[in-house]
Amino acid sequence: MDFAPSALRTEQGRLSPITSRKFDVRFEPLDGYEPPQGKISGEGITGSYLLSEDPEDRKDGLWVWGLFKDPLYPFCLVKLDIEALPLPGSDEDSLPPFTFFSKVPHSMEKNEAKIREVKLSPSPLCVRVAESFNADPVGLAKVEIQEEKEIGKITFFQPRSTEA
Repeated sequence: MDFAPSALRTEQGRLSPITSRKFDVRFEPLDGYEPPQGKISGEGITGSYLLSEDPEDRKDGLWVWGLFKDPLYPFCLVKLDIEALPLPGSDEDSLPPFTFFSKVPHSMEKNEAKIREVKLSPSPLCVRVAESFNADPVGLAKVEIQEEKEIGKITFFQPRSTEA
């Protein structure tokens, strides 16, 4: 996995000088769940994924197709919790812990050996930013709205071979 956190602020308030960062991550499916979902883990990363239809454009539901054949699940919804990242060449400054969200285009194809190959396309990487507003003119009630802010791109590479 490769990501580019172009708009994150460091502990000292500066824009992140990191233009790209690579992580080795492992997708661990949880058995018995429909739609398919699981955990993501790696050095300094924990997270989860869920195969899904487009969350902004839900139709009748893909689960119905699962009664007849494998549903396509065109998206992999990814949530990644990243530990603090020290900045290269700086002992005093780092990126604080943060959480990424991404709606990654997902496809599965069978190869010649009838083994499914999963493809995850590059996609926008977002953080959720909360803003508080007065819900009434007097200011007695407040409402908090979370908005997703794109801060870069995420790319997943094919898995490494685990053959002995």
